[in-house]
Amino acid sequence: MLEFNKKENEMVAEPNLRQEIIQKLKLSPRLFKAIHILELTLPELRELLEQEFEENPLIEVEDKIIKDEPPAQEEPEEDWSEYFAGEREPNLKELEKRRAYQESLITKAPTLQEELLHQLRLNDISEEEYQIGETIIGNIDDDGYLGISVEEIAKDLNKEINAIEKILSLIQTFYPAGVGARDLRECLLLQLKRRNETDSLAFKIVENHFLDLENKRYEKIIKELHITPEELKAVNQQLAKLDPKPGRAISNERPVYVLPDLVLEETEEGRYIVKLNNEYIPSIRINQYYLKLLKDTHTPEEAKRYIQEKLSAGEWLIKAIHQRQETILKIAQYIVDFQKEFFAEGKGHLKPLTLAHISEKIGLDESTVSRTINGKYIETPWGIFELKDFFTKAVKGEGKEISIDFLKVKISELIKGEDPKHPFSDQEIVDKLKAEGINIARRTVTKYREELNILPSHLRKQKL
Repeated sequence: MLEFNKKENEMVAEPNLRQEIIQKLKLSPRLFKAIHILELTLPELRELLEQEFEENPLIEVEDKIIKDEPPAQEEPEEDWSEYFAGEREPNLKELEKRRAYQESLITKAPTLQEELLHQLRLNDISEEEYQIGETIIGNIDDDGYLGISVEEIAKDLNKEINAIEKILSLIQTFYPAGVGARDLRECLLLQLKRRNETDSLAFKIVENHFLDLENKRYEKIIKELHITPEELKAVNQQLAKLDPKPGRAISNERPVYVLPDLVLEETEEGRYIVKLNNEYIPSIRINQYYLKLLKDTHTPEEAKRYIQEKLSAGEWLIKAIHQRQETILKIAQYIVDFQKEFFAEGKGHLKPLTLAHISEKIGLDESTVSRTINGKYIETPWGIFELKDFFTKAVKGEGKEISIDFLKVKISELIKGEDPKHPFSDQEIVDKLKAEGINIARRTVTKYREELNILPSHLRKQKL
């Protein structure tokens, strides 16, 4: 509300209009869809094209996927005599390369222990508490149960039992519900707590009458708790919905098979060339019949407007997919050229590479690079890799930047060369790396060691 002061020689507030220019980025529906197409994985792109084919009669799709088992009559006769005459012994190196390639087709799901360690890192706890949690998780089996007592862990780590119990209680709040239990009774109680059913009859029976329940002494439970058989039956039905082996929810996950968007080939000159794997992308084109109808003077105007609308949509889709493929190819070729030492020398030779670096070099913004590399795979003679695998941060060492991949190799090599009876602690690894000019924190070593699926020193130690 404005107040007007009528006194002379005093400023008076007056309503006024002010014009401002504000810049806002508003994505058009087509631009939004183009970004979405860029983000799609190969199977998702195929699904999109099938949907567009159903919705747009002007689009024709030709699937180029070669069947795994062509009809017998189409198989050419081959003379295998020269093959067997030339090489009767199997090429072990080639067989190993093929085996590694087949294994790389599978994206392995994380183990239960890896998942629990990831959740542990998300908590604000001390180094000492983290070490306790690491030991507890290392002793949780694939079913989700803690295989040793807290007393044993306390003795092994020279810690108080209360400290072990505290971290175990934290881990028992992790996913999946019931993990970290020491027996079936505790496992069921943890799951009922997670469901906020601590006041339920089921919780009371499991907590106080589990042995009777386990041994099916139902009459005793009914009599002591003054409940009806129907109520006990309802409790059994409630408990049947719980998981007696919660760890299997993660350890039994099936591997995911991937389709590569790109193929890497090596020329005779030793150069690495990236090609699009168009074999799995159906060819799309505009149906010529509808173009003739559009030009035909006898075609009704309403029909022409419909054809023109679908023609515009179809041509835009073809252009958007072409742009997607060119963007992926451009980024992938730069990555391969930049990381050529990796393809020539193998693991441990990745150079530090960031989104900002590649964005600056090829003239695309970081968000475009990020969308492009996510979920996109390249097939190489050494296996199939996701494009983002070639991006790695750097650490300082001997006046130059060292990639995290190289650092992991160094950690792995140090541990392989250690005395099994006196394995290196994470701090000792830090000291040895420092002696080589690589300065990193102990927690960083712990993180990379876990990512390498290497146990902590006290679990690697071989008894005398």
